[in-house]
Amino acid sequence: MGLIFFALGCVGLILAIRRLIKGQLFDWWRMWKVSAGLVPVECFQPVTPKMQKEARLRRKMAKEKRTLALSPGYAS
Repeated sequence: MGLIFFALGCVGLILAIRRLIKGQLFDWWRMWKVSAGLVPVECFQPVTPKMQKEARLRRKMAKEKRTLALSPGYAS
């Protein structure tokens, strides 16, 4: 396992030296431009009317279930 780790470290070092020779190792400006071109990803999807309707329906069903459970003679 240590041999694999050492080999991958050597490969990474060789690639870093190769990039250094080509002058690309510290090309932060190009990397920033590429990352800025990816545009931010929205984490929260917009709430659609269909989603709001579904939420209201689920709340109504849960409320009815609670009401039935509290009524006498209800067996679940």
